[in-house]
Amino acid sequence: MINATRGFGPNLVISNVGDTSYFAQVDARLAKTVKIKSVGVRFQAEVFNLFDKANYSGYNSFFGPGDKKGNAPNFLAGPPRTFQFGAYLSF
Repeated sequence: MINATRGFGPNLVISNVGDTSYFAQVDARLAKTVKIKSVGVRFQAEVFNLFDKANYSGYNSFFGPGDKKGNAPNFLAGPPRTFQFGAYLSF
C-alpha cells in the first residue's frame, strides 16, 4: 500500500493492510486429544478476532493531506469474528 499524496517511491510503503492507526486482533484455539483404541483423535475449535474488533483501513485522502480523524475509512483491514472447527486423526 502506498500513500500517493507523498509521491511515489520505494520507501513510501504504509503497511500491508493499508493506512491504519493500529491493528488489534485476538485469536484463540481450544484442543482436546482422546485415544480410541490405537487411533488418536484431536478435536479443536478456533476463533479468529475473538472480541470482534473492527480494524478500519483505506482512509480516503484523495482530496487533501488525509488524516485518520477527518476522513472516513474505505474498508476493514481484517475479518469479522470467525469460527473454525476440526478433527484430526493420528495413527
